[in-house]
Amino acid sequence: MSVAVLQASSVIYPDGTRVALPNLRLGAGTELALVGPSGSGKSTALHALAGLVTVRGEANCAGLNLTSATLAQLETHRAQSVGLLFQDFHLLEGYTALENIIAALGLSGMGIGAATLEAKGLLDRVGLAHRAHQTGAQLSTGERQRVALARALAVKPKIILADEPTAHLDAARAADALRLLRELRAELGAALLIATHDPMVIAALPQQITISSSLDEVAA
Repeated sequence: MSVAVLQASSVIYPDGTRVALPNLRLGAGTELALVGPSGSGKSTALHALAGLVTVRGEANCAGLNLTSATLAQLETHRAQSVGLLFQDFHLLEGYTALENIIAALGLSGMGIGAATLEAKGLLDRVGLAHRAHQTGAQLSTGERQRVALARALAVKPKIILADEPTAHLDAARAADALRLLRELRAELGAALLIATHDPMVIAALPQQITISSSLDEVAA
């Protein structure tokens, strides 16, 4: 069963720029690396599957037709079915590690009590129980990445979309982050799509799609 499908699809931006998306089909519980240099459209493909941009063509993710979905359906999709892991982490400014995860669980509809317990468990799983009450500014780069990972997996998503998850980490921390990401993905049984140009990540994931460095063109 396919969790994500892109086929003959593209994103059209307000300025008329068209980004052709790679054809892909990602099955439940599988891992796929979307490989290409910066600017090749990898992030756009992830944003399309998350419902963050308007897509034309065939585009489905976690059972939702992204080309015909309403804004409300897309918001529910992101809150309940997709785990997003951005290269810049996107932690909530001024919030603690614990509060960042509670906020994600709250968006999925979980009550504050249950969300707090779940968030504490996730922080313990990623080795940050002792840093639960530190804000993003008080955490190291590697710690922020682990908080972002815990937040992405908080809702037990059907698919994890990771955009250059090792971009700001040194080699040792990058390897540790990838190992933890894959372990937690396996525990959930979720699909994983990683956009990357990191040779370490590329070597670790044998299933890959390589895209060119010039996907952008002006729409007719």
